[in-house]
Amino acid sequence: CGAVGGTRPLGIPEPRPDDNNLAA
Repeated sequence: CGAVGGTRPLGIPEPRPDDNNLAA
């Protein structure tokens, strides 16, 4: 969980915007 957007470090779209890690 991190920035709001919905993208994982691998570039995989997250199902929920609050499940992010490091959005570049």
